[in-house]
Amino acid sequence: LRLVGAGAAETVIVAAQTALWVSGGKVEIQDLTLVSRSVAEGTAVAAFTDTATRLVGCRVLGGTGPGILVTGTSDVHLEGNLVSGNMGGGLLIKGGRVESFRNTLARNAVAGYVFSPTSHTSILGLRADHDTVLDNWSGPRCVAMVRKGLIPPEVLSALGYRSFCHGE
Repeated sequence: LRLVGAGAAETVIVAAQTALWVSGGKVEIQDLTLVSRSVAEGTAVAAFTDTATRLVGCRVLGGTGPGILVTGTSDVHLEGNLVSGNMGGGLLIKGGRVESFRNTLARNAVAGYVFSPTSHTSILGLRADHDTVLDNWSGPRCVAMVRKGLIPPEVLSALGYRSFCHGE
């Protein structure tokens, strides 16, 4: 299935709850703006469960939960997206595998990337390449480990992740 808009500035999906929820199958979503107007705590703007999905050239805005939620056995490719203004973080990974290229995760609460595995083997991998993660509301932090608390930039630097965070 392919869902292709006329451009993120021109094709806008505004939903009372989750704007896009993909469960199963192989899906490509391109050139859309997805907006959640939910006031319910924890509502994601876009959610991917047990799917192979490509999200390219989209804007993901305004969730009371994460902008993008990845869970189950999903294999999600994110490229050239703007994820901003989400209360539960920009990208929440609970399971599956994520490839993230040239995305901007900015002005999200909690962090740009949030890891909250459902089990010790549920997150299969994250590859982030040329992403910009900045100005998230928890200060200069851009990565959160939900079960461990926020990881400050100096700890990430000591682990060799200096280029992983901006805004230090």
